Amino acid sequence: MQKAMMQMNIQLHHVVSTITGKTGMEIIRAIVAGQHDSEELVKYRDNRCKNPLEMMIAALSGNYKPEHVFALKQSLELVNFYARQVADCDAVIELKIKQLQQQVEPPEKPLSSKKQGRSANALTFDARTELYNLLGIDLTAIHSIGSTLALKLISECGTDISKWPTAKHFTSWLCLVPGNKISGGKILSSKIRKSSNRAVAMLRLVVPIIGKSRSALFHSAIKSAVTYKIVSVVIVQKLKDKAYTGYGATSKSQQTDGCSGATNGKRTQNCP
Repeated sequence: MQKAMMQMNIQLHHVVSTITGKTGMEIIRAIVAGQHDSEELVKYRDNRCKNPLEMMIAALSGNYKPEHVFALKQSLELVNFYARQVADCDAVIELKIKQLQQQVEPPEKPLSSKKQGRSANALTFDARTELYNLLGIDLTAIHSIGSTLALKLISECGTDISKWPTAKHFTSWLCLVPGNKISGGKILSSKIRKSSNRAVAMLRLVVPIIGKSRSALFHSAIKSAVTYKIVSVVIVQKLKDKAYTGYGATSKSQQTDGCSGATNGKRTQNCP
């Protein structure tokens, strides 16, 4: 779409934050529908647009040749097609989560309200609520972890992490522990092993966010690290510990009951 508009000398990307946003898509649909008057097109602008009306009118004054409008129409149809495909994937994900929820009891406490920003790639359903009903805890309570990242972590690690007895075992699986090479009682190397683990790769994505926010998590990590690389590892380790502690309690309640030897599917187990 951007290339077609540039050929028409339409500078829409200079007056809106993204052409695939609300204002951009409304204007593009109007152009494809046959509306080429810039003064009429600016009426589709959202009230939150910061650029003045005159600037938008100038940006939308272009050469609306039929071949370029046709190319824009083709691109718009592709965008709509991919949007429908993404929506279908989100529907399947939501259905799968609801199927998993049937295997556990619903949480006793309701989910606390939390104001979340709207992401451009956000899921079409309320993933935070669905994950809370599945796990019994809110992973998004961890700073910088949103519902999408929490869902990805669950898809990689599963809902039952009892295969890792402690957080240290989980850290080793993520390849975040030093790979000490010892010879003659001396440590020759303690570099962290390289890993293609997708879970730790996703956790590392939030390190810059934590660094910019200067949150308590960042300051607690900076106390024991100097370089950015070490800070990144420490922050990831702290995020991992919080995530493990968070929904590790859920998986422990799904383990075999040590008192009766029977499997307890509930989130809480009472032993005499």
